[in-house]
Amino acid sequence: MDLDVALQRASEDEAENQCDEVYPGRVLKLVLHYFILIFISSLISSVSYSSYVSYSYFKI
Repeated sequence: MDLDVALQRASEDEAENQCDEVYPGRVLKLVLHYFILIFISSLISSVSYSSYVSYSYFKI
């Protein structure tokens, strides 16, 4: 009886480890953060460029 319980616990632990190995949610989160970072950096660069253009326009 103890052997059956030990085997069941081992199989449950193995199933949990397999769930940790497969991580599409983590990959999706990483890709989402990457695209958000690119969007924010492009937004900042476009704002700084537009402020430079407007400054050059009013300087004339």
